[in-house]
Amino acid sequence: MAQEIDHNLENQLYDDVCNIIEQARYRVAVYVNSEASMMNWNVGKRIKEDVLLNKRADYGEQVLKRLSQRLKAKYGGGWGYQKLQHCVRAAYTFGEDEKRGCLTIKCYSALFLFFVSIYFLFSEFMQPFSFSHR
Repeated sequence: MAQEIDHNLENQLYDDVCNIIEQARYRVAVYVNSEASMMNWNVGKRIKEDVLLNKRADYGEQVLKRLSQRLKAKYGGGWGYQKLQHCVRAAYTFGEDEKRGCLTIKCYSALFLFFVSIYFLFSEFMQPFSFSHR
């Protein structure tokens, strides 16, 4: 009996530690996603202000391509021409006020929970239909 009680306490300890780790990972993911979105928006805003609003749109494509090459050399392949275009679109789509309201941690938390719920529902639903590749 004492052995069983210890086993139950050990299981509870394990579950509690797993819960702490999962909650911390979730908060980190939400924060990182929020900061990445803000970074993209600010990059797009800066490009929009410099290239497009200063009447330099006629050669803006060349500027973006050169900027992309320099950013890729410094930060890696994630800063291609299309990524910079995406950043500019984000800056046009979300104004200063919309950015504050839309790109908050609460917004990401809600979206994250929604997609996690969908994932788990889908996983549970698809479990009986999984096939073995043996």
